Amino acid sequence: MEIFEGDVEKCKTALEESIEACESWKHLYTAMMERYVNPSLNTVEESESVEHPHMSELGTRSIFAPLESFLQRCQDILEV
Repeated sequence: MEIFEGDVEKCKTALEESIEACESWKHLYTAMMERYVNPSLNTVEESESVEHPHMSELGTRSIFAPLESFLQRCQDILEV
């Protein structure tokens, strides 16, 4: 493991990439579900919340809860 060998920068980069990938996945999932719930929408604005009213009906909170926990752990590790 790189972190135990002193390569902290490589591990920080991996954490940052993981965070970015999770955020991208959340955005893509939200956009896909918006189109599924309301096909007349052509775009999903960046500023739209993941907690969109239609989305909660589809269990978005339960889907994103583990992801949010993982993201928080990644952020916590980066702060150390």
